[in-house]
Amino acid sequence: MLQQIQSADPTGETRPDTMEMLQLEEQCKAMGPLIDAELEKIDKRHAELCGINTKVLEALQMYHNLMKETPMPYAYKQSMSGYNPASSMAMSPGSMPQCTKFTRSADCL
Repeated sequence: MLQQIQSADPTGETRPDTMEMLQLEEQCKAMGPLIDAELEKIDKRHAELCGINTKVLEALQMYHNLMKETPMPYAYKQSMSGYNPASSMAMSPGSMPQCTKFTRSADCL
């Protein structure tokens, strides 16, 4: 079959097509509308996927921009810097708690 296609004369002037080649050509022409319909489906799906890809890339870029611009919350900054407020409030041995207007009098000695 491949040999027939390779040795065929596209103009048909020097060597006319065989009956088998003419039948195959007609079969191929009959498949044209089916092929066009399938290509249209594929093109439509490809366009949808390209649109989704664009939206995902825009969202990712927006995320990166927000992460650069938005200041971190105070509690998050403390945990990122290694600062632990609970450990800094722990008393060292021998130290007395400080009395302020926010502490209960029973807590102050």
